[in-house]
Amino acid sequence: MHSQLSHPPLADAQELLLIRSIQQHLEAVDVHLKRDPKRTLEEARKALGLAEQLAQRHWRAQCWNALGKGYAAGGDFDKAIAWFKKAAHYFEGVDDPEHLIMTLDNLSHIESFADRHAESLQTELRALEVARNADESRLSPALRSKLLGRLYYHLAGNYNALGDYGASLKFLKESMSVRTEIDPVDLAQLYDQMAANYGALDDMETALAYGRKALESIEAYDLPFDKGIILGNLGSIYHAVFTEDRSPDTLATAIDLLHQARQNFRATGFRNRELFASFVLGRVYVDAEDDEQALRWFSDALDKASELALDDTSARLLTGIAGVHRGRGHLAEAEKYLERVVSLLPESQPESCIDFFHEKYLSCKMRGDLEQSLNYYEQYVSLYRELLGAEQRKAAAVIKARFEAELAEKGRALVQKDNDLLKQRSRMLQAELELKSKRVTMTGMLLGQRNELLMKVKRALSAAVNDMPAARGKLDSTVGLIDANINPRTSWEVFNDEFAQLHGDFISELARRYPQLTQMELRVCALIKINLSNKEIARLLCIGARSVETYRHRIRKKIRLDRKDNLTALLASL
Repeated sequence: MHSQLSHPPLADAQELLLIRSIQQHLEAVDVHLKRDPKRTLEEARKALGLAEQLAQRHWRAQCWNALGKGYAAGGDFDKAIAWFKKAAHYFEGVDDPEHLIMTLDNLSHIESFADRHAESLQTELRALEVARNADESRLSPALRSKLLGRLYYHLAGNYNALGDYGASLKFLKESMSVRTEIDPVDLAQLYDQMAANYGALDDMETALAYGRKALESIEAYDLPFDKGIILGNLGSIYHAVFTEDRSPDTLATAIDLLHQARQNFRATGFRNRELFASFVLGRVYVDAEDDEQALRWFSDALDKASELALDDTSARLLTGIAGVHRGRGHLAEAEKYLERVVSLLPESQPESCIDFFHEKYLSCKMRGDLEQSLNYYEQYVSLYRELLGAEQRKAAAVIKARFEAELAEKGRALVQKDNDLLKQRSRMLQAELELKSKRVTMTGMLLGQRNELLMKVKRALSAAVNDMPAARGKLDSTVGLIDANINPRTSWEVFNDEFAQLHGDFISELARRYPQLTQMELRVCALIKINLSNKEIARLLCIGARSVETYRHRIRKKIRLDRKDNLTALLASL
C-alpha cells in the first residue's frame, strides 16, 4: 500500500516514457545476461528503480524477475532464488500464466545451479502443470507449445542432475516433438544435452554424434557463452573416449575443444566457467601423464577459484595438485598443498573431503607412516559410506519425483478422458437437439402447407356447388369434412405435442410472465421462437399474413418491447 502512495500520479505521456525506459533496461538485461554479469545486474536495478515510480506492480514484478537473472549471472544464487520466488508469488496471484511459467522456469534453473536438484525438479513440474492447465484465453496454443518445449528441456536437465539419464532423454525428445518450430540455437542446446546423457550412459559413439551436431548447429552464431558450453561438453566426451582408446588424435581433439571453450568463457567474463575449463584441462593432462601441463592448468584454475572465493573448488584443486606432486615422488611438496586444504575442509562438500582423505592416505602410505595411513583410510571409508547414503537418498528423491510426475500424468490423462467423454456426449446432445428442432419446424411447416392445400380444395368445391346443384349435398358434406381437418385447434394440438418435447414449458412460462397475452398470441410466440416466417405462421393458424403482423405488433406492445429490441431474439432466449 505504501509503495502505491509514495509517488504522485504520473501524466499519461510521462508514464509511457517511464514504461519505455523500463522496457529498454529489461531488454538490456537479456542482451548482457550471458556476456556481462555485472552489467546485467546494473540494468535490472535501474529498471526496478524506475518501476518503483509506477502504481502498477506488474512492472515491478518483471524487474524482480530481472534481478533474479542478474544475481544468478553473478553467481549469487540465494539472492536470485529469493527474487524469483517474489516475482512468482505475484504472477500467481494475478493469474498471469505466461510470466508465472517463465519465472518458475528461471527459478528451477537457478535451484539446479545451486545443487538444490529435488527442489528444482518440483518447481519445474509446477511450471509444467501451469502450462498444461492454463486457459487458452490466457495462453495461446503457439505460446503454450513454445513454453512446453522449454520446460521439457529444463526437466531433462533436472533429471540429468539427479542421475536419471533415461528420463532426461525422454524429456529431451518430448521437447523436440512438442515445438512447432525449433530455433537453431535451441536445437544446438538440445543436441548438447542429448550428448551429455548418452555420455553418462557410456554410449560414447552416440554422445559424440550429438555433440558434433550441437557444435554444427551453433557454429554460425555469435554466441560465445553458449558455444563455450557446447565446446566444453564435447571436449569432456572426447576426454572420456581418450581414457579408453588412448589415441593421440582423441587427446588432441579434447584439448583443442577445451581450449576453445576456455577462450569463449574468458571473452564473455564468466570466470567460473573459465575456471571449470581449466580444471578439466588439468584432469585431461593427468590422464595423459603430462604432469607439467596438469600442474599448469590446475594452478590456473586454483587462482580463479581463490579470486571467486570458491572454497570447495579450491580444496579439490589443491588436492589434485598434491596428487600430481605425489605421483612424481615429491612428497614434501604434496604435503604443503594438502596442509592448505585443511583450512578449507569445514566449508567443503563431501566429495572434496573424500578426495583429501584418499590423497592423505596415499601420501602417508608412500612415506611409510602406516598408522596415519590407516587413520586417513578409515576416515575416507566412513565419508564414502556417508556419500553413498546421500546418493541413495538422491536416488530415492528421483524415484519419488518420477512417481509423482507419473501420478500427475495419469491424473491428467483421466481428466482428459472424462473431458473427451463429456465433449462427445455434448456433441451427441447438440445433434439430437438440432434434429428435434428441425423436426418441430418441419411439423409446423407441413401442417401449414396441408392447411393451405385443403383451403384451396375447399374454395374449388364451394365454387363447384353453384355449377352442379344436383351434387350439392355430397359437395357440402365434403366441404364439411375439409373444415373439420383444417380446424386450427386440431393443427395446433399436433404441432404442440412436438414443440413441448423440445421446449418443455415454454408456453406456460411465457403465460406466467406475461398474463396479458391471449392464447392465439401465445401460439404466435411459439411459432416465432422456431423461426417460422409470417407466411408459414399464417398457414398453420389458418389466418392471413397481415393478421400475423397485427399479432406481432400486439405482442410487442403487451410485453413492452422497445423498437430497437428484437422479438425473435427475446423469445429465443427464453
